[in-house]
Parts: sequence; structure tokens; C-alpha cells
Amino acid sequence: MKLRISISHYLAYFISAVIFSIIVSFNIYMGLAIIAIILFKLFYEKYGDDFIIVFSIVTFLTLVDSVLESYRWILQLFNTLLLFTSFVKKFGMKYTLYPRLPSFVEIFMVLFFVWLSISTIFSDYKIIGLMQIAHVLQFFTIFYFYFALIRTDRSLSIINLSLIIVSSVYITIIIYNLYQIKFDLSVIFYSSINIISSGYIGKNLVALFISLSIMLIICNMKNGIRKSYLKFSIYLFILLFILIYANSRASLFALILAVIMCLFIFNRKMFLITVVVFSIMILIILISPLYEYAEMLFRISNIGTGREYLISTATEIIKKNFVFGVGPSATKYEVYRNLPFMLGSAEEYFIRKSFDMYDVGHAHSFYLMFFSDLGIIGLMFTIILPVMYFKMAKDVYYKLKDNYWYNYIVFFIVFGFFIFIRAFFEPNGILIYGAITSDLPFWLIFGQLCFLYKKYIQCSIISQIISNTKTDSNSERELF
Repeated sequence: MKLRISISHYLAYFISAVIFSIIVSFNIYMGLAIIAIILFKLFYEKYGDDFIIVFSIVTFLTLVDSVLESYRWILQLFNTLLLFTSFVKKFGMKYTLYPRLPSFVEIFMVLFFVWLSISTIFSDYKIIGLMQIAHVLQFFTIFYFYFALIRTDRSLSIINLSLIIVSSVYITIIIYNLYQIKFDLSVIFYSSINIISSGYIGKNLVALFISLSIMLIICNMKNGIRKSYLKFSIYLFILLFILIYANSRASLFALILAVIMCLFIFNRKMFLITVVVFSIMILIILISPLYEYAEMLFRISNIGTGREYLISTATEIIKKNFVFGVGPSATKYEVYRNLPFMLGSAEEYFIRKSFDMYDVGHAHSFYLMFFSDLGIIGLMFTIILPVMYFKMAKDVYYKLKDNYWYNYIVFFIVFGFFIFIRAFFEPNGILIYGAITSDLPFWLIFGQLCFLYKKYIQCSIISQIISNTKTDSNSERELF
């Protein structure tokens, strides 16, 4: 009997291999698709919703437009349906069972939609505004599905692991590209082409993911990672090396301040030593031949890199559209109506390059982008968001200071510090109207923070109120 089963299995494998070979000979992409479907089924059967989380995050963030071109919407729809299916499987169709975000986050999201609609009504670019509202609605839906699927502490590790995997994919591509040019700095910094990522993804987004991984590793050195200290130290060195090559000064500057903040929280003595050593290193570089390399690397003599032209143009737009802004994602179309420079000038040439390259974020700052697009209320949203973030982070930090998740909470604080400083110089990475590749990492971390806040802060407050109410009712009974 065992022999028959064994032979039948081998026969089935042989027939499957023949059929697969025939399919591949006709269409290799169909063969790869079949492999992908089989692997997906096997992993899903073994890991369940954890696999859905990892798969959707990794594919959302690595299979970008430059890879899938016009087919990316299919991936987004597929991943959204996967998340929706997992959500329904877990909670059914009963609204009362659905996890709730912290109340002030829900209010923020509702008011944000309301103001997007109002700004669109008063805009000359209503179709563009409606499209951006649809993008934000889709993005917040995806964010909510991830938040709802975070039901255990293990889910936090799964999401952070996914982000590390994404960074590893980018690092592999970048190392290969650097190997092709023999790690020649001059080729990178004097070429007009983005060699660091070969058009796969912008260098500023590469720097964002690498910075996130660096902070995650540093903040968890005292946890289980300590057992593999050497391995992770080497990985950390590689990350720093690639971050410098990526040459995103905004991310590098914000990361330096974030790491100093991390040391301040963990070890005040190490914080003081780091500040002193870092200051001495800067002085040595400034007065030594190393300054030439620093100049080439960080473009010190050209610190603005044209941002001042974009800021001047955005300021002119804001003056004329102070209350409602020009509408969601509409700053681009008002640039030449409010250009404070002559056509054909060097300033106009730089602005034109930015105009042709990006569809949104021409103010080159998250805060200025919302100010020019959505007016003064838009600017207020950019202030309220970090206030909410750090309010939750502070409450959770003091509640779980001696908990296992303490290092992760420090990471949330440090990452928030990093991302909101970086936002002064870059428009993407927080909320650029639901751009999944750039904004999803922040909202995944924000969702983890919301989960911890709901679990350890709001739930404990509600429990305390209920227990106080029961105590009061018992006292009344005793009185009567």
C-alpha cells in the first residue's frame, strides 16, 4: 500500500513537472505566475494572516510603478482584497466587533476629509481634488485594515520585520548598482542620473527606508538582537554606508538628530560622549583635507539645492490662497501663475525640472505643501498630526517603561522625531495624498502606536471608570 502511494505521488509530480515545462515553453510569465500562486497558497496555509501582512507590505513597497508600470493598480486591488478578506474572516460583518482607532485619531481623519472636500469646492481644479480624495480614502482604508489585523504583540514584530525585508530588497538592488560602477563616488555625485537606484525608486525614499531600519536596529540592540550583536553591527554599518551613498541630506540630518535623541533616552552618558565626539569630528573635517570629500558628498556650498526657489514660489501661492489653498495636489498648476522669477532664468529652469518630475509636493516641504494646497487649515493638520503622535507615544512610554515593548516604544518616539524633522525638507513620507510607497511605512508605525495606546491606555481608563462606577453603585446600596 505504501509503495502504491509513493509511486502515485512520484507520478503526479512527474506529470505536474511536464505540464509546467510545456506552459513555461509557451509563456515564461505564466509559469512564474503559477509558481507564485503555489508558493502563496503554501505560505498562507502555514502562517495565515501573518503571511498576508508580510506579503502585502513587501509587495506594496517593493513592486513600485517602475517595475509594474501600468499594472500596479492590479497589485493594489489584489492586496486590498487580501486584507479585506482577512478582516472579514476575523471580524465578520458585525460592525460592533470592528476595532476602533483612538477617538481623536478618528476625529482627525473625518475632519481631514471634510476639509479636503471644502478645499476642492473652492478650487479651480475640482477633478484633481476629487481624485486625491479618492486616493486618501483608499489609503486610509488600507491603513485601517492593517490596524484591525494588529490584535497581538506578535503582530507588531511581523510588521517591523516586513519593513526590514523591504529595506533589504532596496539594499540588495543598490549594492548591485554600486558594484556595477565599482563604488566610484564621483560617478554618483557628478552624474545627472540617479545611479544609486537606477530609476527603481527615488533616492529620498531609499534613504527613508534605510533610516527606518537603522533606528529600528539601534533601538532594539538591548533586546534579543543583543545575542547577534556582531551580525547586526555589520548590517548597521552597511546601512550607514548606503545611506551616505544615497546622498539624501534631509534624511541624514534628521537621522543624526534622531539617533542623538535615542541615546538621550537610553543612556545620558553615551549621549554626552556622542555629542562631544561628533562635534570634534566636524571640526577636524572643516580644517583638514577631508573637507573636499565632505563638500563633494554633502554639497555644502550648495546647501539649498534650489529649494529656496520652490519655497519662494510656494510663498507667492500661499499669499493669494491663504484660507482654502489652491486645492488638493493643485500647487503644480499654479506655479507658473505665481512665478517670482523670469522665464528662462536659472531659477525658472530648476522649477521647471521639478515641475516635470513630480505631480505633487512642489513646495518641497510637507508643511508648506499642505499650506499651499489646503490653506491655513491644511497647515494646522500638519501640526495636529505630530501632536497626536507624540501624545500617544508619551502616554504609552510612561505606561510601559518597564515592559518588554519599551525599546519598540523608544523606536516609535525616535522615528516620529526623525520623520517630522525630515518633513521640513521633504514632502513625502507622511501623507502625500495616499502615496502608498512613500506614506505606508509611517502609517504602519502610527497604527502600531494606536494599537498600544488603545490596549494599554484607553482600555485601562475605561476599566477604571467602570470599576469606579461599580464602587459608587455599591456604596449607594450600602447607604440605602
